[in-house]
Amino acid sequence: MIIGIVYLYNGFSNGYPFDFCIPTLDFVDRLLVFCGTKEDVEFAHKAKYNVTVDIIELGGDLFAWGQIAQRFNDGLQYIRKHYPTCEYIVKSDADLYLTNHVKAAVFKWLESPVHARWPFHIPIMRVVLYAYTYENYFGFVAFPNRQDFEFIKDGAYLNQGGYDPREPGRGLDSMALYGIELGQCRPIQLAKKDIRNQTMYAATRYSADLGRTYLKDKCLETFLNAQRERYEWEKEWERGNLLSCDRFLNSEEGKLFIEKYELHEEAQTVKQLIWKPLWEKLTP
Repeated sequence: MIIGIVYLYNGFSNGYPFDFCIPTLDFVDRLLVFCGTKEDVEFAHKAKYNVTVDIIELGGDLFAWGQIAQRFNDGLQYIRKHYPTCEYIVKSDADLYLTNHVKAAVFKWLESPVHARWPFHIPIMRVVLYAYTYENYFGFVAFPNRQDFEFIKDGAYLNQGGYDPREPGRGLDSMALYGIELGQCRPIQLAKKDIRNQTMYAATRYSADLGRTYLKDKCLETFLNAQRERYEWEKEWERGNLLSCDRFLNSEEGKLFIEKYELHEEAQTVKQLIWKPLWEKLTP
């Protein structure tokens, strides 16, 4: 028996595309959506699921990053109490879209001799302002339901078994996209994330101040111009990355995301105010 777990905290107010992402977690036997607030419970009930789902209000605040791990560990205790026959657990973030490659990769891991000992991660591409940014492996993990596994730090890590999933011998396609993180794709999402991260992760005040100004004056152009200048100052974008907006907008997942939420105009505005000027300025 495989149980999937997702944790929602202020998912609606933070603009998480939960109803777009959650149907892709369709290969578990049962899905448990743990919610931090009553608003999250209502938000979760509005989504459509492709598996049997339980929506559970766990409660608890999130003011520090260690509390995220605690909420997931509360979920593990719930599973071990109510579903003692569960053999494997799949944890996925609420803003994570899983591509068709994930199911095959998980079942390949289950068939391997390491599945009883080590967790299985997938590479995840983060999308910020409609552009692919960088790859990490912090939003998804499958692991045996053993008492010695628990979440640590901000819930992105287990207490054992972390590794780079692209490492040779792990059985993953070196070129394929597996997970796509969409919680910072839209400007409004990024603004709220930067504000939240200042408190939770001691992130820079500059980013949070940009977010507060945008939420107050609602001026998209001012916010995007400031983001473009930020990328120039920090030199985060090398020449190859400047095309990543077009790659996302032209991808199957990008088209589906934009179509679902009717974001065509916003996506083109972001492209014209951030990525096109950066391309023209930073390339010969």
